[in-house]
Amino acid sequence: MVRSNLLARYYLWMEYQVFQNKLITARQSFFSHIRPDSRILIVGGGIGTELSGLNQLLPGTRVDFVDHSPSMILRARKQPQAYLEVGYYSTLDEILQYRYDHIFFHFFLDLYSQTDVECFLRKAMGLLYSHGKISVVDFQYSSAVKNLLIRIMYLVYRSFVPTAASCLPDFYSAYQKCGLSIEQERQLEGRMIMAHQLKQ
Repeated sequence: MVRSNLLARYYLWMEYQVFQNKLITARQSFFSHIRPDSRILIVGGGIGTELSGLNQLLPGTRVDFVDHSPSMILRARKQPQAYLEVGYYSTLDEILQYRYDHIFFHFFLDLYSQTDVECFLRKAMGLLYSHGKISVVDFQYSSAVKNLLIRIMYLVYRSFVPTAASCLPDFYSAYQKCGLSIEQERQLEGRMIMAHQLKQ
């Protein structure tokens, strides 16, 4: 937890040094598909980058924000969110009574094993309305140079979060096992970043 809290201090700086604003753009890939009266769940929200975009584009939206790090949540609370109704939680178990129109996993599932990714997706499916969508935005292997960058990123993250996975999960296999299909897909940064909108 201490190392995760330490990571919160430098997260945005590190992200910008490597990717500038590209990860912010990726996170907002499917915002235009969201209705203003939706209820949204952000899992592993980090410093809350999504909140600023939602605040601007979808005022009045109810957002439940989950992150296990108190420091991440503290920084997320500082994001522009005057026009949102935001609830902050440290675990998914705290929000199991709610149902959602959209659930975001943005640059979060890559920290977990294949089995854990499938468990997260199944749990998310149980929290969706029948019309609900899951948004997964994350890294994927592409060119040799970008694959090397991903390996370096893992080394850095594992120094802060010892439980992090050592390689990317197979997202497509996880979708198939969970009975999810890709409704919309975007590839960014030379295919190093993928954005998927999923349906049951």
